Amino acid sequence: MKILTFSIGNSTYGIDIKYVRQALFRIKIEEYQSGRDYILGVVDIKGTLYPVVDFGMLLKGQESLGEYFIVLTTSNGGFVGKVDSILGIADISERILDSQVSVSDTLSPYVMGAAKVNGKIIFIVDVEKIIEAI
Repeated sequence: MKILTFSIGNSTYGIDIKYVRQALFRIKIEEYQSGRDYILGVVDIKGTLYPVVDFGMLLKGQESLGEYFIVLTTSNGGFVGKVDSILGIADISERILDSQVSVSDTLSPYVMGAAKVNGKIIFIVDVEKIIEAI
């Protein structure tokens, strides 16, 4: 499986590239009151409105300080994730995913497992569960 890797604070995360449509830098977010602290607003991308999710707030409970954005889509909808930085593409074997990895309660609903690549742990984000949450 190929994943797009990104950072939030000192942690590294990955998303299956089948969900990734594009990566952007510095986008204009329109204010939208959702009642959820991890939704920053909405953005218009090629005529489609997407909610903007602060991955820092959602995954770690702290605001993302970066200005990088990942446009993600599934058959159930799409959203834009704000991250600290985009690191690149990693090719991981599904057999090295560990769904039993110990993660904090905040991470648990949105992380499907972890992979160790070059000695570094990459938490694999469950895009479908995030879609359900927004």
